[in-house]
Amino acid sequence: MKNKIINFIFVIWCMVILTLTSIPSMSLPKTETIGFDKIAHFSVYLIFSILFMLRKTKATNSQKLKILLLLSILVPLFDELHQIPIRGRYFSFYDLFADFLGFIITFLFFYKENYKKIILKPLRFCCRLINTILFRTKN
Repeated sequence: MKNKIINFIFVIWCMVILTLTSIPSMSLPKTETIGFDKIAHFSVYLIFSILFMLRKTKATNSQKLKILLLLSILVPLFDELHQIPIRGRYFSFYDLFADFLGFIITFLFFYKENYKKIILKPLRFCCRLINTILFRTKN
């Protein structure tokens, strides 16, 4: 029963995203908050990806990871492309990036062990390299 509710909420959320991104921008309320649009993009896809991961399926964690990574590219890209013909809307790489970050945060949350392998090792390597370059003693 719980899985049916999550699946239902997931489908409703998908319809909400499609509906909201299809509204011409001139009819959207204006806000004075700087960055509100990017925060909204990030939040919408964070919720989308969390709902996706909470759904019970026959897929293994590895398969879910692959699907989530594929969705993190395709869904925001489709979202931005479908806005092109809508009056007052346009394709934005910044929106695409904010959407993608929502997926990545979910990925990091649900796959902590992959976080260490995929993010921390290269980050530590880069920090050591920068440290070596900047603070190398000259003889």
